Amino acid sequence: MNIEEIKREIVSKGIKVIICRGISGAGKSTLATFILENFRNFKHFEADMYFMKNGVYQFDGTKLGSAHGWCQSSVQKALEGGGKVIVSNTFTTHREIKPYVEIAKSLGVPFMVVKCVGKWRNEHNVPDEVLQKMRDRWQDVDGEVIYEI
Repeated sequence: MNIEEIKREIVSKGIKVIICRGISGAGKSTLATFILENFRNFKHFEADMYFMKNGVYQFDGTKLGSAHGWCQSSVQKALEGGGKVIVSNTFTTHREIKPYVEIAKSLGVPFMVVKCVGKWRNEHNVPDEVLQKMRDRWQDVDGEVIYEI
């Protein structure tokens, strides 16, 4: 799908949760920016936001669980408040996506899963060997739409 097709899908199905997935540099942030610029009431969350301190990204692998907990909680609160969300993380496995699908289903809100497959520079300078590990554990999701910039 291209960006205009995704836009039509959001409108026609009343999508309130967009689960945006892909390895680093796949276009998740680009898609999130487009959604935020073109739709009212969408908020953007990703686990990496947890590591931003005074505008500087300070990743700490020992706090990854807390980062994902914060992200899930933020998504739930935004939806309960009547908002719409785009959540973008790598989401390489079904287990990683499941909490967000369960949140959407429990609140009865339409959602879509978008797999980003672009090839851009990754913002956080993730080493090539880590990117390969992400590719190796990748699990496709039934019904996900493919977005390639």
